[in-house]
Amino acid sequence: MHKGRGAGVALWVVCLMLLVAPFPIAFHFYHRDVLPPRLGTPAADTVGIDLAGNGFPAGSGAAPIVLAYHDIGTDSSSKYTIAPEEFEAQMSALDAAGYRSITADQFLSYIDGANVPPHSVLITFDDGTSGLWTYADKILERHRFTAVSFLITRLVGTNQPYYLTWRQIAAMQDSGRWDFGSHTQDLHHRVRSTPAGVPGAALTQRKWLPEAGRTETHAEFIARIRADLAGSIDDLTAHGLPRPALFAYPFSENETGDGDGTSQDASTVVHSLFPVTFVNNAPMLTTSRRQSRNGVVNRIELTDTDTPQSLLDRLARTTTIPITDDIDLANAARWTDEAGNIADITVDGRTVRLAAPSATYARAAFAPRKTADWVEYTISATIAGLDPDANPTDTIAVRTGSPEQILVRVSRNFVTISRGAFSATEPLFESRLAASDRHRVDVHVGDRSTDITIDGTPLFSQLVSGPTEAATGGFTFAGDRRSTADPFAPFTGVAVLPDAVS
Repeated sequence: MHKGRGAGVALWVVCLMLLVAPFPIAFHFYHRDVLPPRLGTPAADTVGIDLAGNGFPAGSGAAPIVLAYHDIGTDSSSKYTIAPEEFEAQMSALDAAGYRSITADQFLSYIDGANVPPHSVLITFDDGTSGLWTYADKILERHRFTAVSFLITRLVGTNQPYYLTWRQIAAMQDSGRWDFGSHTQDLHHRVRSTPAGVPGAALTQRKWLPEAGRTETHAEFIARIRADLAGSIDDLTAHGLPRPALFAYPFSENETGDGDGTSQDASTVVHSLFPVTFVNNAPMLTTSRRQSRNGVVNRIELTDTDTPQSLLDRLARTTTIPITDDIDLANAARWTDEAGNIADITVDGRTVRLAAPSATYARAAFAPRKTADWVEYTISATIAGLDPDANPTDTIAVRTGSPEQILVRVSRNFVTISRGAFSATEPLFESRLAASDRHRVDVHVGDRSTDITIDGTPLFSQLVSGPTEAATGGFTFAGDRRSTADPFAPFTGVAVLPDAVS
């Protein structure tokens, strides 16, 4: 009897073990990839911030502005790591000022000619650090913003908890708030091209091969970077993500002026795989389709010294200007001379006068970066003060900054029309005019042609020879005078008319 009870107890123990054993196994199986928590950040207010976004003129901000962040985190000495509460304050300011984020697909559509909502921003992050999951994601969610993370794909899941894991990336993709691009597979470091050479980006510089005692050949260099970039694409698609169309250059080093064409050849490989790439080299350069045609877009890079106010101020300086019939010409800061500095001009109502007291030639472009995508408008002005003794001449140029720039040079009794840069123009047309101390000039900038009318008579039309999106741009005024004692001929009755109301 005692023996039977012992056998029964043993049987119960075995049964219990069989029942319990799967649970730790199952717990480990289902929880080995448990996501770490996303941490909340208290909402920020915008008290004391000048919300520059309020009261934008209609039609302004047609081109999106690209922001570049790196990491969001705490207790970091790196200037590229922004505290969560500061990032929240910046996003709150963006939200309150009327900015809206766009996705990678929307940005690509813009480059291809589609419109995006006014005052759009593309929020991007380089390197793929876990601060995006831990802190940034909840902040973006609060403000209904989206973002793009550029991943160094071979570092995903390494150096934990510094880099994102593939599990976090999948969850971020599934949220609809995140897109992912390439920041190389494993070229986010520097190499030397000689034992004593200056280190340069591994993507754009040939490296020294110590075991061979030489620098890698051009063919080896191209093969190395092509394999890496293709590998980054494969890594992303192998983890169920869309093929990336966007790429961020490590260290923002694209074409470095190395002298042997290595970095240019690297850029050719990059652009063959990614239609749009990003750098942070010229943060005040407004995004435009014309600029993006070469495949490189400049971003505004944010560091730990930026505040919500400085962010809004930087955005305001790069927001595009709409084509309107009441455009503000009197803002002197919008006019730049041939060196890119603020031009020496005076504006009185609709009269623009070139100054430059010590020069016989002066030039003033109206906000060339903010008007780079202008097309389908007319610039009109009466060139007055064409004194027969001083014999000044004035020029109205349109499509400023594009290879299709057209220059209309008018004197008392003559007009010359040419194409190209001010320093090297191709003559297109010339004609005598009825001698007068003033001539009314109307230049229509169309989608496919530039049409010039003088004193009410259509005079000349020039077709756009290249892609339309490469031939856009605003206008420039220039003047010549015989001596500094003579006045420049003023541009009076200046008007800018969009085609919709012209």
